[in-house]
Amino acid sequence: MSHQVSHADAILSRTLHNFLRLPYLLHAHIQEPATKNKRATTVVLLHGIGDNTDTWEPIVRRLPKSYRVISLDLLGHGQSPAPQRQQYNVAVQARAVAATLLRKGARKNLIVVGHSMGALVATELAKRQSHSIRAMVLCSPPLYPQGETRLPTEQKAPTSAKSRAATQEKRLIALYTYLIDNPDKLISIARRVRSLGLLGQEFSVDDTYLIPFIASLRGSIINQTATRDLCGLHLPFTLIHGRYDPVVIRQYLRDVAMANPQSRFREVYAQHGISAPHYARAIVQEINHYAAASK
Repeated sequence: MSHQVSHADAILSRTLHNFLRLPYLLHAHIQEPATKNKRATTVVLLHGIGDNTDTWEPIVRRLPKSYRVISLDLLGHGQSPAPQRQQYNVAVQARAVAATLLRKGARKNLIVVGHSMGALVATELAKRQSHSIRAMVLCSPPLYPQGETRLPTEQKAPTSAKSRAATQEKRLIALYTYLIDNPDKLISIARRVRSLGLLGQEFSVDDTYLIPFIASLRGSIINQTATRDLCGLHLPFTLIHGRYDPVVIRQYLRDVAMANPQSRFREVYAQHGISAPHYARAIVQEINHYAAASK
């Protein structure tokens, strides 16, 4: 009987999400304001690839208790659905985020904070429904334009800087492609990366989430338009990155900051993970900055 129910659920899920294109609903951890306030600042937190809502703990405990804080497990991560046959691109993720926020009554004046891949999802969300977002804080966004974005001539970086950025980008894309082509080695490499603290302590990959991880790496990180999208975005946002981050190309963040007058740029003494005290404080400062600006 349980097998039949499971099979029926699978058929229903495919019908709703694959054929009718109904967005998935994500697992949400919500911290309500200490005092009920319909006008309370709402902060939405989107983690990176291989992470979950736990990654935001150093941030959440530093935020004012007057905020409403919604942390989401992205599709294929944490306690959210992890469909095996899914593209896991930022469009799919952003639709799931939007549907979940609507269900939770978070419809406007949102401060959206994204880390790593979550920053790319936040960018896609802003592109689709900027009317609901007050501002964004994008932490360590892995921007890889792969030659698709042309900035105004006067804002272009020196040739040497562009060359270094392009070389770093090619090496990173080659690494990601290798991991996709060699999934048997991905888990062991991910464990090594975590032990070194390069991508944060919450980062992990196991057999359960291997397929979503690979699909996310291919669909959201390698194939992206975030650099172009951020250059044309018409809402305030901050780009923050760790000075010693191995997967973020600083030059591309600076290019975006120069191209979009509504952006802010910050560099902190950290790597990719956001739990380092300098990084956590910077994120909270930016959130509070945008919260205060709206009052």
